[in-house]
Amino acid sequence: MIRSLFKRAMAASCLAGASLSAGLAAAQAEPVSQATPQATAPAPAAAVARIPLYVSDGRALLMMRINGGHPAPVVFDTGTNGNLIYKSYADDIGMPNVGPSQSRDGSTGLMVPGYTTSLKGVTLGGYAITEGPATVFEFRDEDEVGIFGPNSFPGKLVEMNLAKGELRIMAPDAPQRPEGPGHAYSDDERLPVVALDLPGASVEATLDTGNDSAFLLPLSLVSQIKLKGEPRKIGIATSAAGTQPVYEAQADGPVKVGGVEVDSPKLRFIEGGTPNVGLPMMRKFRFVFDPTNERTWVLAGD
Repeated sequence: MIRSLFKRAMAASCLAGASLSAGLAAAQAEPVSQATPQATAPAPAAAVARIPLYVSDGRALLMMRINGGHPAPVVFDTGTNGNLIYKSYADDIGMPNVGPSQSRDGSTGLMVPGYTTSLKGVTLGGYAITEGPATVFEFRDEDEVGIFGPNSFPGKLVEMNLAKGELRIMAPDAPQRPEGPGHAYSDDERLPVVALDLPGASVEATLDTGNDSAFLLPLSLVSQIKLKGEPRKIGIATSAAGTQPVYEAQADGPVKVGGVEVDSPKLRFIEGGTPNVGLPMMRKFRFVFDPTNERTWVLAGD
């Protein structure tokens, strides 16, 4: 079974208005036909291909086309080990149902309702990606139609610069390859991770642009972390297969990630999932991902 981890809590808002985005996973992409094709062709292969990223406070989006059809926004999510399409969009363009969903919600541990589809002729920012399966599930969002991650580019290095708003896709032996071996992906989820030093605890945290909280942690860590007060409920997080409360508390001391120190930041907690460093914190860095060999380099931001 494909382990597809839905790590972003996609629509959390309640009480104090917390908002957690949805870190989702699937796999890669295969065939579909789409009405009203346009003349735009995939960009030719280049030594370094640049893909525009449209970065807001809560999202990093890029533009997808299927078989040269109309562009549609999708989330670029480093906290996913595959690709996912929202059912409303899949229905609109007639994506085939080729079998049951093989995806599991990483926050709740439940299987995600939906089905597996196949895509072909998919481009992201004009760059043709590898064919493969994708998971279709029920979620409506006016700003996006799906979620794609670094695994869309097997055999390549993927440099992400959120400050500049771009991905750079290059060969593994490109001159731009960072020095050193990089940091191995997590053993269990096969996702990019970074060392996260908290007051009273040090953990390995998933790098997740699909999460719009700077730091999202499991409630089980509360007893180990020095906090300036008890965590209070600020909202409800909705993930692919369920909901759970979101809590927040301020760290009693600095938090360090990737050599950058943040003084006493607010930390968010949910019952399930794993430690997570989200988009607001990741904007301070550049990253290079090697999805085939499962390595990550965390670099100084521009």
